[in-house]
Amino acid sequence: MESLDTEVVEDMEKRDDRGRRLISKEQWAELLSAYDSSGLTQRNFCRREGLNFNSFFYQLSRRRKKALPKEAPTPKFRQLQLSSGHKNRDRLIILDNDFNLSDFLI
Repeated sequence: MESLDTEVVEDMEKRDDRGRRLISKEQWAELLSAYDSSGLTQRNFCRREGLNFNSFFYQLSRRRKKALPKEAPTPKFRQLQLSSGHKNRDRLIILDNDFNLSDFLI
């Protein structure tokens, strides 16, 4: 039987208590840029770089979400101006996109 020699190489990367590699924000930015220019699928890129696919997908989603433009929230209520000619006994019909809302008002 032959004996095998093993060599322990320390990769100098920070790891947590469970041995998982810790990646800084700057490193994630570099990895995501490398992915963009790699032409690989997400899974193949993760295999090549030794990344957890779920962690990579999360970071990619965060970057995409940050890139989306901030939209002003649409108002929930609209101000209604009535002319002074209306009296309390007049029926008010409210149309919103051709949908009569008066049927639901008390």
